[in-house]
Amino acid sequence: MRKLILPVLFLFSVSAFAQSFGPSSAQLSLVKKGAEAYSNQKWLCAIKNYEKAIDLNAGSVALDGASMATATLNLAKSYEKQGNRKKAANWYEKAKAYNPQNKELIFAHARSLQAANRDGDAIKVFDEYVQKGGDANKARPYMEIINKRAIGSYALKGAEAKSLKLRGDLSCYAPAFNGNSLVFTSPAKKEPQKDKASNCKAYRTDIFQAKQKMNGDFATAEGFCSCVNSKKFNDGPATLNRDNSVIYFTRQIAVKDKDGKKQLRYGIYQVNVACDKNAAPKLLPFVNQESNFGYAAFNQAGNVLYFTSDMPGGFGGMDLYKVSVTDSTFGKPENLGAVINTADDEVAPFLSKEGKLFFASNGHPGIGGLDIFSADADASGKFTRVTNMKEPVNSPYEDFGFVIHPQLGNYFSSNRNGEYDIFKLNANNLTQQSLEFAVTDASTKTALADARVSLVSEVGKKGEVLFTAADGKVLFENVLPGAYSLEAEKSGYTRNVQTIDANTGKTVSPDIKLTPERSLRGKVVNTSTKAAVANAEVQYLSENGKDGLVTHTDAAGLYAFEKTSYANGKIVARAEGFKEFSFASSEFTAKGGTIELASENATPEKPATEIDLNPIEFVFAKHTISKSELPRLEKLGKYLNKNPNVKIEVTGCTDDTGHDKANNELAKKRANQVKKFLAAMGAPDANISTKTAAKLPVDTNCKGNKACMEKSRKENRKVELKLVK
Repeated sequence: MRKLILPVLFLFSVSAFAQSFGPSSAQLSLVKKGAEAYSNQKWLCAIKNYEKAIDLNAGSVALDGASMATATLNLAKSYEKQGNRKKAANWYEKAKAYNPQNKELIFAHARSLQAANRDGDAIKVFDEYVQKGGDANKARPYMEIINKRAIGSYALKGAEAKSLKLRGDLSCYAPAFNGNSLVFTSPAKKEPQKDKASNCKAYRTDIFQAKQKMNGDFATAEGFCSCVNSKKFNDGPATLNRDNSVIYFTRQIAVKDKDGKKQLRYGIYQVNVACDKNAAPKLLPFVNQESNFGYAAFNQAGNVLYFTSDMPGGFGGMDLYKVSVTDSTFGKPENLGAVINTADDEVAPFLSKEGKLFFASNGHPGIGGLDIFSADADASGKFTRVTNMKEPVNSPYEDFGFVIHPQLGNYFSSNRNGEYDIFKLNANNLTQQSLEFAVTDASTKTALADARVSLVSEVGKKGEVLFTAADGKVLFENVLPGAYSLEAEKSGYTRNVQTIDANTGKTVSPDIKLTPERSLRGKVVNTSTKAAVANAEVQYLSENGKDGLVTHTDAAGLYAFEKTSYANGKIVARAEGFKEFSFASSEFTAKGGTIELASENATPEKPATEIDLNPIEFVFAKHTISKSELPRLEKLGKYLNKNPNVKIEVTGCTDDTGHDKANNELAKKRANQVKKFLAAMGAPDANISTKTAAKLPVDTNCKGNKACMEKSRKENRKVELKLVK
């Protein structure tokens, strides 16, 4: 059975090669036909004409450089849009030869290599993009995904995707539901039909549905009635309204441009499922013939219709829009905004009952061509941070059309097996989400950097600790639903502890406010001589003595807690050669803030036999401390607190992959993150020095052994610890 490859960037044009080519062999004629087919989204017909023209380039008539540059680039894009990323990568490489300094062309080549499952080559071209002045922040997420896939950390655990093969070897895609029937788009006939206009053969698509049987399988697919499926144009994808009485579907439109030439556009139609033969499908009122519209999907309430379009005013390519629906009245389309839409393509929207948006995009960082993403909605209905759904939902190929049925399960489309097919996803953890928190000063409303935020499950008492970035934000990824204890703290502020309910589909992104503490200032002196004691450690502890703030006296013996709140706590002071002294914070005013320390013979610090100085391991491209490393770092911080004569050298390291500038910055962040944590545990800040050692070489004993090299690189993603006197 002949396999069909369908284009998926707009998911509508379905051309195929004819058995023979027309009598004309002139290159310019071939190029013209290729350009016309390309403009009408007949990708395979465009490929045929362009490749024939380039094949003739060795003859007496040769295309000029500009024509070759256009032909090779359009070939790359045509292969890309009809789902053949391997050949797209080859043609992008040839297109680069005509414009080697074009950064966006280099980036497109890197992405096509990644989508062709050539990750090693993709990394090299992403590096080339950065080295030629491309945006490193744009390339880095794709490189991170490649490396995460290599070590198996970019997948939904326990999830499995199974191909349905609803029509044998014929392509099926764009799943939707009509009650307990699966609705999808597929070729109207098993063989392509000749298209007179392009001299190519073309598959025409219809809308089909297959009812679920008692054993869970699907019955033989049947086409919708003639009111839905035409005999002239492509029909599909489709969706139904809330009570399954009206079907909304995409249909091809033949229009004429300003020059009177025939152009193909796509619009959204509606018609009653009951199929009144006298009632023709109606074009939705907001659809115009100058742009493409398609892939309609309702929210669960049935009062908002989502769709994709390239209408003017968007962010580029195909964007996602929504429009309000009241009975048969439609409002004004509204772009979903920059969080969702990119300069590339966003298609195939679906709204879950919780209000989560699922869609496909090749503009957000992903594994391959189109990847499937999700986005939660906040209380106002505005969509927030976009999350890649990872493997096995996504692959290096084209993945799109994710839908959920409360009884039938989860489905999506992919061409990972050669032709487009519908897959059923079996997974228990699709409910995971990313939770973002912003920590601010309750008085000034300004963001607080370097605040310590912990998120701990109320059930398993397991959690993660992060420090806020310069904008005061932290992001906890892949959080499962449930109750959590959220704790935020920063030196000089009152700790904020609260319980949150991270239910699936509900975005939790509160503004955590920390209240500034009151000021305490004083001086540490020698009891006998009244001389100032410099570099004395002063702690302001809470009532239970388990937490607190730490500072050190300056050369004049002065110390200050600018913002404190432990009204019932105590103050502890210690210095080398002096006895430790403490008093209740309630006595502070009576003492005038002066702390007197009695001299004693200096005692050596305790041996460090009980602490672990092995390197702190980090995940690829990350600088957050793993929760498994926290216990020994806490122990180390307390040891340094009790032994102020001991200093520690912290060295941030990275492996040998990636760009030098990015690696140096990552190594610095890793070292600083460990320093912040040790200081938070009471280690004197002045006793912690940081260094960097970016791009450590692979162990020379590996000698080309891939597994050995990856192990060596993993060991180099670390922070080294060294005690110094």
